[in-house]
Amino acid sequence: MANARTHTIPAIAAFVAIAAVMAIAAIAPRPALADDGTPIPDATATLTPQGQELQALVNAGALADLHWPNFSDYHGQVTMFYAPGYALAWSDGGKPTPQALAVIEALKHADLKGLDPEDYDASRWDARLAKLAPKDPDAIRRSRSRVVVFSPAMTDANQAIKDFLHSRMYRHWRVNRMSAKARRLTEEVYRILHADPSLLPDDWRARAGEGGTHRAAIVVGDYVAGMTDRYAMDEHRRLTDIAVNG
Repeated sequence: MANARTHTIPAIAAFVAIAAVMAIAAIAPRPALADDGTPIPDATATLTPQGQELQALVNAGALADLHWPNFSDYHGQVTMFYAPGYALAWSDGGKPTPQALAVIEALKHADLKGLDPEDYDASRWDARLAKLAPKDPDAIRRSRSRVVVFSPAMTDANQAIKDFLHSRMYRHWRVNRMSAKARRLTEEVYRILHADPSLLPDDWRARAGEGGTHRAAIVVGDYVAGMTDRYAMDEHRRLTDIAVNG
């Protein structure tokens, strides 16, 4: 990597920064901002999934897709460029910005400055750019990167509604109570019938065989899995309440 070490730090940092964007190929998230619009230091908890992916890549100090994969010598410069928000600054709407394209062209023609273009991945840029502009549905299906994603604003709104629903609905204490009761009821029905398949209706009993066996476990599991909520509650009462007719 002797030739690469003779390059200027700004050029290498820009090279790695753009290559990282091409590797991730996603819409740029917004950096984390305080109320006054200034970036929030150490705001890793607020990073979008794309930002977290980019941060992990930068922290690794290596990118396998590069001609010189190890960029640890320039880790500090690349970190300063992206922190704290880790926004994909060289892409807009999933496409490279005009500035990115201009830098890429300069890197591809590094020989005009007496440098080796392959040190800057000259032969790899066209393929990277092609990943950002699929030509047909098959290219989209083959892509290992996101092709269509929410905008940053919609990503924030989507996460906000998810957080609200999880805390106020899906994980509300009343829902948790009902889920726990349903789980205990279903487990008890299963244990009773698995231990004694003779309690099953005739057609299911014949298929279950002896209690406690693997065969009985499968048949009883299918029987319980096919129950509606109301039927499971009624079946539990029929199996456990002496006052209810079987």
